[in-house]
Amino acid sequence: MSQHRRSRVGLFVTLATLVACGAASHVTKPTSLGASTSTSPSTSTSITPSASASTEAPTPTTSASTPAAPPPPQLSTKTFSSWIWEKPQYDRNGMIGYIRAGARAVRSAEPYDGKDAVNCGGKWYKLEPAGFVCAGKDGVTLDLDDATVVAAAKFPPRAAPLPYGYGMSQGAQTYARVPTADEQKATEGDVAAWRKLVADTRAKTPPEKLWPETALPLDPIPSFVENHAQVPAIMPWLAIQKPLRAGFIQHGTRLAFLTAFESDGRSFYLTTEHVVVPADRIKAAGLSAFHGVDLAPTGQAGEHLPMVWARYPAETKIVPTVYKIVGDVVTKTDVAMPYQSHAQVAETDITIKGAKYHELVAPLAISSALTPEAGAKYAVKAGEATRLDAIKPPEKTTPNELWIEVSLNKQTLVIYQGAVPIFATLVSTGAGGKTKNTPWGAFRVYQKHVTSKMSAEEKPAEKEGDEAEHAYRYDDVPYVQYLVGGIALHAAFWHEGFGMPRSHGCINLSPRDAQTVFGKTLPAMPQGWHGIHPGRPGLPQGSLVVIHG
Repeated sequence: MSQHRRSRVGLFVTLATLVACGAASHVTKPTSLGASTSTSPSTSTSITPSASASTEAPTPTTSASTPAAPPPPQLSTKTFSSWIWEKPQYDRNGMIGYIRAGARAVRSAEPYDGKDAVNCGGKWYKLEPAGFVCAGKDGVTLDLDDATVVAAAKFPPRAAPLPYGYGMSQGAQTYARVPTADEQKATEGDVAAWRKLVADTRAKTPPEKLWPETALPLDPIPSFVENHAQVPAIMPWLAIQKPLRAGFIQHGTRLAFLTAFESDGRSFYLTTEHVVVPADRIKAAGLSAFHGVDLAPTGQAGEHLPMVWARYPAETKIVPTVYKIVGDVVTKTDVAMPYQSHAQVAETDITIKGAKYHELVAPLAISSALTPEAGAKYAVKAGEATRLDAIKPPEKTTPNELWIEVSLNKQTLVIYQGAVPIFATLVSTGAGGKTKNTPWGAFRVYQKHVTSKMSAEEKPAEKEGDEAEHAYRYDDVPYVQYLVGGIALHAAFWHEGFGMPRSHGCINLSPRDAQTVFGKTLPAMPQGWHGIHPGRPGLPQGSLVVIHG
Protein backbone atom coordinates (compact mmCIF):
# COMPACT_ATOMS: atom_id res chain seq x y z
CA MET A 1 0.00 0.00 0.00
CA SER A 2 1.26 3.41 0.67
CA GLN A 3 2.07 6.39 2.69
CA HIS A 4 2.06 5.76 6.39
CA ARG A 5 0.95 8.86 8.32
CA ARG A 6 0.50 9.99 11.87
CA SER A 7 -0.57 13.39 13.24
CA ARG A 8 1.26 15.04 16.11
CA VAL A 9 0.22 17.07 19.09
CA GLY A 10 1.53 19.16 21.94
CA LEU A 11 4.18 21.70 20.97
CA PHE A 12 4.65 19.91 17.65
CA VAL A 13 1.62 20.00 15.44
CA THR A 14 2.32 17.48 12.71
CA LEU A 15 4.19 14.24 12.76
CA ALA A 16 4.21 12.41 9.45
CA THR A 17 5.97 9.18 8.72
CA LEU A 18 5.13 9.04 5.05
CA VAL A 19 5.74 5.85 3.16
CA ALA A 20 4.32 5.02 -0.25
CA CYS A 21 4.16 1.42 -1.49
CA GLY A 22 6.29 1.28 -4.58
CA ALA A 23 6.59 5.07 -4.70
CA ALA A 24 9.26 5.83 -2.14
CA SER A 25 12.81 4.71 -1.68
CA HIS A 26 13.09 5.97 1.89
CA VAL A 27 11.03 6.83 4.92
CA THR A 28 10.48 10.56 5.29
CA LYS A 29 11.18 11.46 8.90
CA PRO A 30 9.13 14.02 10.83
CA THR A 31 9.93 17.64 10.08
CA SER A 32 9.43 18.57 13.73
CA LEU A 33 9.98 16.76 16.98
CA GLY A 34 7.74 15.80 19.87
CA ALA A 35 4.76 13.52 20.29
CA SER A 36 2.78 11.81 17.59
CA THR A 37 -0.53 10.24 16.80
CA SER A 38 -2.00 6.84 15.76
CA THR A 39 -5.16 5.04 17.35
CA SER A 40 -6.68 3.14 20.20
CA PRO A 41 -4.55 0.40 21.64
CA SER A 42 -4.94 -2.11 24.34
CA THR A 43 -5.96 -2.02 27.91
CA SER A 44 -3.68 -3.79 30.37
CA THR A 45 -2.19 -6.05 27.72
CA SER A 46 -1.00 -5.52 24.19
CA ILE A 47 -2.43 -7.10 21.10
CA THR A 48 -1.02 -10.57 20.58
CA PRO A 49 -1.61 -11.67 16.99
CA SER A 50 -0.27 -15.16 17.53
CA ALA A 51 0.88 -17.33 20.36
CA SER A 52 4.33 -17.52 18.84
CA ALA A 53 4.79 -13.81 19.36
CA SER A 54 2.81 -13.26 22.53
CA THR A 55 3.71 -9.96 24.15
CA GLU A 56 1.38 -10.08 27.12
CA ALA A 57 2.93 -10.11 30.55
CA PRO A 58 2.86 -13.66 31.95
CA THR A 59 0.03 -14.31 34.36
CA PRO A 60 1.49 -15.20 37.75
CA THR A 61 0.22 -18.38 39.31
CA THR A 62 -1.40 -17.85 42.68
CA SER A 63 -3.00 -19.92 45.37
CA ALA A 64 -5.57 -19.06 47.99
CA SER A 65 -2.75 -18.18 50.40
CA THR A 66 -0.65 -16.22 47.89
CA PRO A 67 -1.97 -12.77 46.92
CA ALA A 68 -1.59 -11.79 43.28
CA ALA A 69 1.37 -9.58 42.52
CA PRO A 70 0.39 -5.97 41.80
CA PRO A 71 0.59 -4.95 38.15
CA PRO A 72 3.76 -3.14 37.12
CA PRO A 73 3.66 0.66 36.86
CA GLN A 74 2.08 1.76 33.60
CA LEU A 75 1.39 4.88 31.59
CA SER A 76 -0.76 5.80 28.62
CA THR A 77 -1.44 8.59 26.15
CA LYS A 78 -4.58 10.63 25.62
CA THR A 79 -3.69 11.66 22.11
CA PHE A 80 -3.86 9.60 18.93
CA SER A 81 -0.31 8.33 19.43
CA SER A 82 2.93 9.27 21.12
CA TRP A 83 6.48 8.47 20.11
CA ILE A 84 8.80 6.29 22.14
CA TRP A 85 12.32 7.71 22.00
CA GLU A 86 15.61 5.82 22.04
CA LYS A 87 17.07 8.30 24.53
CA PRO A 88 15.44 10.82 26.92
CA GLN A 89 15.71 13.54 24.32
CA TYR A 90 13.96 14.64 21.15
CA ASP A 91 16.03 13.50 18.18
CA ARG A 92 14.50 13.44 14.72
CA ASN A 93 16.14 10.04 14.15
CA GLY A 94 15.58 8.74 17.64
CA MET A 95 12.07 7.22 17.46
CA ILE A 96 11.97 3.48 18.17
CA GLY A 97 8.22 2.94 18.43
CA TYR A 98 4.99 4.49 19.63
CA ILE A 99 1.92 3.93 21.77
CA ARG A 100 -1.69 4.66 20.89
CA ALA A 101 -4.42 6.38 22.87
CA GLY A 102 -5.52 4.33 25.85
CA ALA A 103 -2.62 1.86 25.69
CA ARG A 104 -1.04 0.60 28.90
CA ALA A 105 2.74 0.52 28.50
CA VAL A 106 4.99 -0.75 31.29
CA ARG A 107 7.17 2.05 32.72
CA SER A 108 9.80 2.58 35.37
CA ALA A 109 8.50 3.22 38.87
CA GLU A 110 10.38 6.51 39.15
CA PRO A 111 11.16 9.26 36.64
CA TYR A 112 14.48 9.14 34.86
CA ASP A 113 16.79 11.99 35.83
CA GLY A 114 20.05 10.98 34.17
CA LYS A 115 22.43 13.61 32.85
CA ASP A 116 21.47 12.75 29.26
CA ALA A 117 17.82 13.73 29.84
CA VAL A 118 16.73 16.99 28.18
CA ASN A 119 14.00 19.21 29.57
CA CYS A 120 10.86 17.87 27.88
CA GLY A 121 8.33 19.94 29.81
CA GLY A 122 7.38 16.90 31.87
CA LYS A 123 9.18 13.88 33.31
CA TRP A 124 10.95 11.15 31.36
CA TYR A 125 10.09 7.52 32.12
CA LYS A 126 11.81 4.41 30.84
CA LEU A 127 9.59 1.89 29.08
CA GLU A 128 9.89 -1.87 28.80
CA PRO A 129 11.77 -3.25 26.96
CA ALA A 130 13.45 -0.05 25.76
CA GLY A 131 13.03 3.66 25.17
CA PHE A 132 11.63 6.71 26.93
CA VAL A 133 8.51 8.86 26.89
CA CYS A 134 7.86 12.26 28.43
CA ALA A 135 4.91 12.09 30.85
CA GLY A 136 3.06 15.37 31.09
CA LYS A 137 3.83 16.27 27.50
CA ASP A 138 2.71 15.07 24.06
CA GLY A 139 -0.40 13.46 25.57
CA VAL A 140 1.54 10.98 27.73
CA THR A 141 0.03 10.59 31.19
CA LEU A 142 0.41 8.50 34.33
CA ASP A 143 -3.28 9.06 35.07
CA LEU A 144 -4.91 5.88 33.83
CA ASP A 145 -8.27 7.21 35.05
CA ASP A 146 -8.16 10.19 32.70
CA ALA A 147 -11.49 10.33 30.84
CA THR A 148 -9.90 10.24 27.39
CA VAL A 149 -7.60 7.36 28.34
CA VAL A 150 -10.51 5.39 29.79
CA ALA A 151 -12.62 5.98 26.66
CA ALA A 152 -9.80 4.97 24.30
CA ALA A 153 -8.89 1.93 26.38
CA LYS A 154 -12.44 0.59 26.11
CA PHE A 155 -11.85 -0.54 22.52
CA PRO A 156 -8.34 -1.94 22.08
CA PRO A 157 -7.35 -3.55 18.76
CA ARG A 158 -8.60 -7.10 18.77
CA ALA A 159 -6.20 -10.04 18.50
CA ALA A 160 -8.00 -11.06 15.31
CA PRO A 161 -7.44 -10.99 11.53
CA LEU A 162 -9.21 -7.61 11.52
CA PRO A 163 -8.17 -5.67 14.64
CA TYR A 164 -11.01 -3.20 14.01
CA GLY A 165 -14.13 -3.02 11.89
CA TYR A 166 -13.53 -1.66 8.39
CA GLY A 167 -15.52 -0.13 5.59
CA MET A 168 -15.47 2.18 2.57
CA SER A 169 -17.02 5.64 2.64
CA GLN A 170 -19.87 6.29 0.25
CA GLY A 171 -19.37 9.99 0.93
CA ALA A 172 -19.75 10.34 4.69
CA GLN A 173 -20.08 13.24 7.08
CA THR A 174 -18.27 12.66 10.38
CA TYR A 175 -19.26 14.16 13.69
CA ALA A 176 -17.48 14.99 16.94
CA ARG A 177 -20.54 13.78 18.84
CA VAL A 178 -23.67 11.80 18.02
CA PRO A 179 -25.85 14.28 16.12
CA THR A 180 -29.52 14.81 16.86
CA ALA A 181 -32.07 14.05 14.13
CA ASP A 182 -32.36 17.76 13.34
CA GLU A 183 -28.58 18.12 13.13
CA GLN A 184 -28.38 15.13 10.79
CA LYS A 185 -31.00 16.66 8.52
CA ALA A 186 -29.29 20.04 8.53
CA THR A 187 -25.96 18.44 7.67
CA GLU A 188 -26.88 15.53 5.39
CA GLY A 189 -30.22 16.51 3.93
CA ASP A 190 -33.00 13.92 3.60
CA VAL A 191 -31.57 11.06 5.69
CA ALA A 192 -34.68 8.90 5.28
CA ALA A 193 -34.41 9.06 1.48
CA TRP A 194 -30.73 8.12 1.63
CA ARG A 195 -31.41 5.15 3.89
CA LYS A 196 -34.18 3.95 1.56
CA LEU A 197 -31.76 4.16 -1.38
CA VAL A 198 -29.24 2.04 0.53
CA ALA A 199 -31.90 -0.53 1.42
CA ASP A 200 -33.13 -0.70 -2.19
CA THR A 201 -29.57 -1.13 -3.46
CA ARG A 202 -28.92 -3.97 -1.03
CA ALA A 203 -32.17 -5.66 -2.05
CA LYS A 204 -31.11 -5.63 -5.72
CA THR A 205 -27.56 -6.87 -5.06
CA PRO A 206 -26.90 -10.60 -5.75
CA PRO A 207 -26.13 -12.50 -2.51
CA GLU A 208 -22.59 -13.32 -3.59
CA LYS A 209 -21.82 -9.61 -4.01
CA LEU A 210 -23.70 -8.33 -0.96
CA TRP A 211 -21.55 -6.62 1.65
CA PRO A 212 -22.13 -7.03 5.40
CA GLU A 213 -24.85 -4.83 6.83
CA THR A 214 -22.45 -3.49 9.47
CA ALA A 215 -18.70 -3.73 9.91
CA LEU A 216 -19.14 -4.71 13.57
CA PRO A 217 -22.01 -6.14 15.62
CA LEU A 218 -24.16 -3.45 17.22
CA ASP A 219 -23.22 -2.86 20.86
CA PRO A 220 -24.79 -0.59 23.46
CA ILE A 221 -23.95 3.05 22.92
CA PRO A 222 -20.72 3.93 24.77
CA SER A 223 -21.48 5.80 27.96
CA PHE A 224 -19.09 8.60 27.05
CA VAL A 225 -21.18 9.58 23.98
CA GLU A 226 -24.61 9.22 25.55
CA ASN A 227 -26.93 12.24 25.46
CA HIS A 228 -24.97 13.67 22.52
CA ALA A 229 -21.87 14.27 24.62
CA GLN A 230 -18.68 15.29 22.82
CA VAL A 231 -16.48 12.29 22.03
CA PRO A 232 -13.26 12.46 24.10
CA ALA A 233 -10.95 13.90 21.44
CA ILE A 234 -7.63 12.30 20.60
CA MET A 235 -7.02 14.45 17.51
CA PRO A 236 -5.60 17.84 18.57
CA TRP A 237 -7.81 20.12 16.50
CA LEU A 238 -10.97 18.37 17.70
CA ALA A 239 -9.83 18.78 21.30
CA ILE A 240 -9.42 22.52 20.77
CA GLN A 241 -12.45 23.38 18.63
CA LYS A 242 -15.07 20.90 19.91
CA PRO A 243 -17.20 21.15 16.74
CA LEU A 244 -20.31 19.20 15.75
CA ARG A 245 -19.00 18.36 12.29
CA ALA A 246 -15.59 16.70 12.22
CA GLY A 247 -15.16 16.53 8.46
CA PHE A 248 -16.32 14.91 5.25
CA ILE A 249 -14.89 11.59 4.08
CA GLN A 250 -14.56 11.27 0.31
CA HIS A 251 -16.08 8.33 -1.53
CA GLY A 252 -13.69 5.38 -1.64
CA THR A 253 -11.82 6.21 1.56
CA ARG A 254 -11.43 3.21 3.88
CA LEU A 255 -12.09 3.85 7.56
CA ALA A 256 -11.53 1.77 10.69
CA PHE A 257 -14.06 1.47 13.52
CA LEU A 258 -13.84 0.80 17.24
CA THR A 259 -17.50 0.01 17.83
CA ALA A 260 -20.97 0.17 16.26
CA PHE A 261 -24.05 1.34 18.11
CA GLU A 262 -27.56 2.67 17.59
CA SER A 263 -28.93 6.08 18.53
CA ASP A 264 -32.51 7.17 17.90
CA GLY A 265 -33.07 4.41 15.34
CA ARG A 266 -29.91 4.99 13.28
CA SER A 267 -26.66 3.02 13.45
CA PHE A 268 -23.31 4.78 13.87
CA TYR A 269 -19.64 3.87 14.09
CA LEU A 270 -17.00 5.34 16.35
CA THR A 271 -13.83 5.50 14.24
CA THR A 272 -10.28 4.93 15.43
CA GLU A 273 -9.81 8.72 15.24
CA HIS A 274 -12.68 9.14 17.75
CA VAL A 275 -15.22 10.64 15.40
CA VAL A 276 -18.76 9.40 14.76
CA VAL A 277 -19.94 8.38 11.28
CA PRO A 278 -23.39 7.09 10.17
CA ALA A 279 -23.12 3.37 9.38
CA ASP A 280 -25.44 3.69 6.35
CA ARG A 281 -22.84 5.97 4.72
CA ILE A 282 -20.28 3.15 4.86
CA LYS A 283 -19.96 0.00 2.75
CA ALA A 284 -18.81 -2.50 5.36
CA ALA A 285 -15.87 -4.79 4.64
CA GLY A 286 -16.15 -8.52 5.21
CA LEU A 287 -13.40 -10.90 6.26
CA SER A 288 -11.83 -12.96 3.49
CA ALA A 289 -12.13 -16.69 4.07
CA PHE A 290 -8.84 -17.33 2.29
CA HIS A 291 -5.82 -18.35 4.33
CA GLY A 292 -2.60 -20.27 3.89
CA VAL A 293 -1.56 -23.60 5.37
CA ASP A 294 0.66 -24.65 8.26
CA LEU A 295 3.29 -27.11 7.12
CA ALA A 296 4.44 -30.14 9.09
CA PRO A 297 8.10 -31.12 9.56
CA THR A 298 9.42 -33.83 7.25
CA GLY A 299 8.32 -37.27 8.38
CA GLN A 300 5.42 -35.98 10.48
CA ALA A 301 1.74 -36.12 9.60
CA GLY A 302 0.35 -33.03 7.93
CA GLU A 303 0.90 -31.03 4.76
CA HIS A 304 4.28 -30.58 3.14
CA LEU A 305 6.08 -29.01 0.22
CA PRO A 306 6.13 -29.47 -2.69
CA MET A 307 2.56 -28.43 -3.33
CA VAL A 308 0.59 -26.69 -6.07
CA TRP A 309 -1.76 -23.71 -5.80
CA ALA A 310 -4.73 -22.92 -8.04
CA ARG A 311 -4.12 -19.18 -8.14
CA TYR A 312 -5.62 -18.04 -11.44
CA PRO A 313 -9.08 -16.37 -11.25
CA ALA A 314 -11.90 -17.27 -13.63
CA GLU A 315 -11.29 -14.32 -15.96
CA THR A 316 -7.89 -15.74 -16.95
CA LYS A 317 -9.60 -18.93 -18.20
CA ILE A 318 -6.68 -20.92 -16.80
CA VAL A 319 -8.27 -23.93 -15.15
CA PRO A 320 -6.18 -26.43 -13.14
CA THR A 321 -7.90 -29.54 -14.50
CA VAL A 322 -7.09 -32.91 -13.00
CA TYR A 323 -5.76 -35.45 -15.54
CA LYS A 324 -5.68 -39.23 -15.26
CA ILE A 325 -2.40 -40.75 -16.43
CA VAL A 326 -2.02 -44.44 -17.27
CA GLY A 327 1.34 -45.16 -18.85
CA ASP A 328 1.68 -42.59 -21.64
CA VAL A 329 -2.06 -42.05 -21.99
CA VAL A 330 -3.38 -38.80 -20.53
CA THR A 331 -7.13 -38.39 -20.04
CA LYS A 332 -8.83 -35.16 -18.96
CA THR A 333 -11.29 -35.60 -16.08
CA ASP A 334 -14.27 -33.43 -15.18
CA VAL A 335 -12.58 -32.34 -11.95
CA ALA A 336 -10.55 -29.19 -11.39
CA MET A 337 -8.84 -27.70 -8.36
CA PRO A 338 -11.03 -25.00 -6.79
CA TYR A 339 -9.77 -21.41 -6.99
CA GLN A 340 -7.12 -20.60 -4.35
CA SER A 341 -6.94 -24.23 -3.19
CA HIS A 342 -3.72 -26.18 -2.78
CA ALA A 343 -2.64 -29.81 -3.02
CA GLN A 344 0.51 -31.71 -2.18
CA VAL A 345 2.39 -33.15 -5.16
CA ALA A 346 5.15 -35.69 -5.68
CA GLU A 347 8.80 -34.65 -5.64
CA THR A 348 9.24 -35.63 -9.29
CA ASP A 349 7.06 -34.34 -12.13
CA ILE A 350 5.74 -36.48 -14.98
CA THR A 351 6.60 -35.51 -18.57
CA ILE A 352 4.59 -37.01 -21.43
CA LYS A 353 5.04 -35.91 -25.05
CA GLY A 354 6.74 -32.71 -23.94
CA ALA A 355 4.02 -31.72 -21.48
CA LYS A 356 4.84 -31.55 -17.76
CA TYR A 357 2.40 -32.68 -15.06
CA HIS A 358 2.52 -32.36 -11.27
CA GLU A 359 1.43 -35.67 -9.72
CA LEU A 360 -1.13 -35.31 -6.94
CA VAL A 361 -0.25 -37.17 -3.75
CA ALA A 362 -3.89 -37.35 -2.56
CA PRO A 363 -6.24 -36.80 -5.53
CA LEU A 364 -9.34 -37.55 -3.46
CA ALA A 365 -8.52 -34.48 -1.38
CA ILE A 366 -9.30 -32.44 -4.50
CA SER A 367 -12.72 -33.95 -5.06
CA SER A 368 -14.64 -37.01 -3.96
CA ALA A 369 -16.01 -37.12 -7.52
CA LEU A 370 -12.77 -38.77 -8.61
CA THR A 371 -12.85 -42.56 -8.76
CA PRO A 372 -9.23 -43.68 -8.55
CA GLU A 373 -8.31 -46.56 -10.81
CA ALA A 374 -5.65 -49.13 -10.04
CA GLY A 375 -2.39 -48.21 -11.75
CA ALA A 376 -3.55 -44.69 -12.62
CA LYS A 377 -1.90 -41.48 -11.51
CA TYR A 378 -3.67 -38.15 -11.19
CA ALA A 379 -2.01 -34.84 -11.90
CA VAL A 380 -2.44 -31.21 -12.86
CA LYS A 381 -0.66 -29.65 -15.81
CA ALA A 382 2.27 -27.33 -15.20
CA GLY A 383 1.18 -23.79 -16.04
CA GLU A 384 -2.39 -24.38 -14.90
CA ALA A 385 -1.37 -24.70 -11.25
CA THR A 386 1.67 -23.13 -9.58
CA ARG A 387 4.20 -25.52 -8.03
CA LEU A 388 5.88 -24.45 -4.81
CA ASP A 389 9.11 -26.08 -3.62
CA ALA A 390 11.30 -25.40 -0.60
CA ILE A 391 14.49 -23.40 -1.16
CA LYS A 392 17.75 -23.31 0.77
CA PRO A 393 18.20 -20.80 3.58
CA PRO A 394 20.01 -17.59 2.68
CA GLU A 395 23.65 -17.23 3.67
CA LYS A 396 24.39 -15.79 7.11
CA THR A 397 21.11 -16.99 8.64
CA THR A 398 21.42 -19.02 11.82
CA PRO A 399 20.37 -22.70 11.77
CA ASN A 400 17.01 -22.11 13.46
CA GLU A 401 16.34 -18.53 12.33
CA LEU A 402 12.86 -17.64 11.13
CA TRP A 403 12.86 -16.06 7.67
CA ILE A 404 10.40 -15.49 4.83
CA GLU A 405 10.55 -16.18 1.10
CA VAL A 406 8.36 -14.28 -1.38
CA SER A 407 8.22 -15.36 -5.03
CA LEU A 408 7.03 -12.69 -7.45
CA ASN A 409 6.61 -15.14 -10.33
CA LYS A 410 4.55 -17.55 -8.26
CA GLN A 411 2.83 -14.96 -6.02
CA THR A 412 3.58 -17.10 -2.96
CA LEU A 413 5.01 -16.62 0.50
CA VAL A 414 6.70 -19.29 2.60
CA ILE A 415 7.87 -18.97 6.21
CA TYR A 416 10.88 -21.06 7.21
CA GLN A 417 12.41 -22.02 10.53
CA GLY A 418 15.97 -22.58 9.44
CA ALA A 419 15.71 -24.97 6.48
CA VAL A 420 12.23 -26.20 7.41
CA PRO A 421 9.17 -24.59 5.72
CA ILE A 422 6.43 -24.05 8.32
CA PHE A 423 3.77 -22.00 6.48
CA ALA A 424 2.79 -21.30 2.87
CA THR A 425 0.23 -19.04 1.21
CA LEU A 426 -0.68 -16.88 -1.77
CA VAL A 427 0.02 -13.14 -1.88
CA SER A 428 -0.51 -10.18 -4.20
CA THR A 429 2.60 -8.17 -5.03
CA GLY A 430 3.11 -5.09 -7.19
CA ALA A 431 0.98 -4.81 -10.31
CA GLY A 432 4.04 -3.74 -12.31
CA GLY A 433 4.41 -0.90 -14.75
CA LYS A 434 6.37 2.22 -14.02
CA THR A 435 5.48 2.76 -10.37
CA LYS A 436 3.93 -0.43 -8.97
CA ASN A 437 6.85 -2.82 -8.65
CA THR A 438 7.94 -4.98 -5.75
CA PRO A 439 11.74 -4.97 -5.47
CA TRP A 440 13.95 -8.06 -5.43
CA GLY A 441 16.39 -8.51 -2.59
CA ALA A 442 16.94 -9.60 0.99
CA PHE A 443 15.51 -7.18 3.54
CA ARG A 444 14.96 -7.14 7.26
CA VAL A 445 11.73 -5.82 8.75
CA TYR A 446 12.57 -2.30 9.90
CA GLN A 447 9.13 -1.26 11.19
CA LYS A 448 6.19 -3.26 12.57
CA HIS A 449 2.76 -1.72 13.14
CA VAL A 450 -0.27 -3.45 14.59
CA THR A 451 -2.16 -1.13 12.24
CA SER A 452 -1.08 1.86 10.19
CA LYS A 453 -2.66 4.48 7.97
CA MET A 454 -1.68 4.27 4.29
CA SER A 455 -2.44 7.00 1.80
CA ALA A 456 -1.16 8.78 -1.27
CA GLU A 457 -1.88 12.02 -3.05
CA GLU A 458 -3.09 12.10 -6.63
CA LYS A 459 -0.32 12.25 -9.22
CA PRO A 460 -1.00 13.17 -12.86
CA ALA A 461 0.64 11.20 -15.63
CA GLU A 462 4.17 12.43 -16.27
CA LYS A 463 3.80 12.13 -20.02
CA GLU A 464 1.32 10.89 -22.60
CA GLY A 465 0.77 7.17 -22.29
CA ASP A 466 1.68 7.04 -18.59
CA GLU A 467 -0.95 6.11 -16.02
CA ALA A 468 -2.07 8.70 -13.48
CA GLU A 469 -1.85 7.80 -9.78
CA HIS A 470 -5.17 8.19 -7.99
CA ALA A 471 -5.34 9.44 -4.41
CA TYR A 472 -6.31 6.94 -1.75
CA ARG A 473 -6.55 6.61 2.01
CA TYR A 474 -6.78 3.44 4.09
CA ASP A 475 -7.00 3.92 7.85
CA ASP A 476 -5.43 1.36 10.18
CA VAL A 477 -4.31 -1.22 7.64
CA PRO A 478 -3.69 -4.36 9.73
CA TYR A 479 -0.34 -5.99 10.47
CA VAL A 480 2.06 -3.77 8.55
CA GLN A 481 5.75 -4.72 8.31
CA TYR A 482 8.00 -2.39 6.32
CA LEU A 483 10.91 -3.98 4.48
CA VAL A 484 12.51 -1.32 2.31
CA GLY A 485 11.36 2.25 1.73
CA GLY A 486 7.59 2.17 1.42
CA ILE A 487 7.37 -1.56 0.62
CA ALA A 488 5.63 -3.60 3.30
CA LEU A 489 3.96 -6.87 4.09
CA HIS A 490 0.40 -6.09 5.20
CA ALA A 491 -3.19 -7.29 5.27
CA ALA A 492 -5.52 -6.30 2.44
CA PHE A 493 -9.19 -6.31 3.52
CA TRP A 494 -10.35 -4.59 0.32
CA HIS A 495 -9.77 -7.43 -2.16
CA GLU A 496 -9.57 -11.21 -2.31
CA GLY A 497 -7.42 -11.66 -5.39
CA PHE A 498 -4.49 -13.28 -3.61
CA GLY A 499 -2.31 -15.17 -6.06
CA MET A 500 -2.18 -12.42 -8.69
CA PRO A 501 -0.20 -9.14 -8.79
CA ARG A 502 -2.34 -6.07 -8.01
CA SER A 503 -0.74 -3.84 -5.34
CA HIS A 504 1.13 -0.54 -5.53
CA GLY A 505 4.30 -2.51 -4.70
CA CYS A 506 3.58 -3.86 -1.24
CA ILE A 507 3.01 -7.54 -0.52
CA ASN A 508 -0.72 -8.00 0.19
CA LEU A 509 -1.80 -10.90 2.39
CA SER A 510 -5.25 -11.99 3.44
CA PRO A 511 -6.04 -10.66 6.94
CA ARG A 512 -5.78 -14.16 8.42
CA ASP A 513 -2.37 -14.69 6.84
CA ALA A 514 -1.12 -11.21 7.73
CA GLN A 515 -1.94 -11.90 11.37
CA THR A 516 -0.10 -15.22 11.20
CA VAL A 517 3.00 -13.71 9.58
CA PHE A 518 3.01 -10.71 11.96
CA GLY A 519 2.82 -13.02 14.93
CA LYS A 520 5.79 -15.11 13.82
CA THR A 521 8.25 -12.40 12.79
CA LEU A 522 10.64 -10.66 15.14
CA PRO A 523 10.53 -8.66 17.24
CA ALA A 524 7.34 -9.37 19.16
CA MET A 525 5.31 -6.25 19.96
CA PRO A 526 5.97 -5.17 23.57
CA GLN A 527 3.02 -4.73 25.90
CA GLY A 528 1.10 -1.56 25.13
CA TRP A 529 3.13 -0.64 22.03
CA HIS A 530 1.40 -0.20 18.68
CA GLY A 531 4.50 0.15 16.55
CA ILE A 532 8.16 -0.80 16.89
CA HIS A 533 11.33 -0.10 14.89
CA PRO A 534 13.39 -3.31 15.00
CA GLY A 535 17.15 -3.13 15.13
CA ARG A 536 17.29 0.13 17.06
CA PRO A 537 19.38 0.13 20.28
CA GLY A 538 17.79 -2.16 22.85
CA LEU A 539 15.56 -3.88 20.29
CA PRO A 540 16.11 -7.12 18.34
CA GLN A 541 16.65 -6.92 14.60
CA GLY A 542 13.70 -7.66 12.37
CA SER A 543 13.13 -10.94 10.57
CA LEU A 544 14.69 -11.50 7.15
CA VAL A 545 12.48 -11.42 4.04
CA VAL A 546 13.88 -12.66 0.72
CA ILE A 547 12.04 -11.48 -2.42
CA HIS A 548 12.89 -13.07 -5.77
CA GLY A 549 11.40 -13.81 -9.16
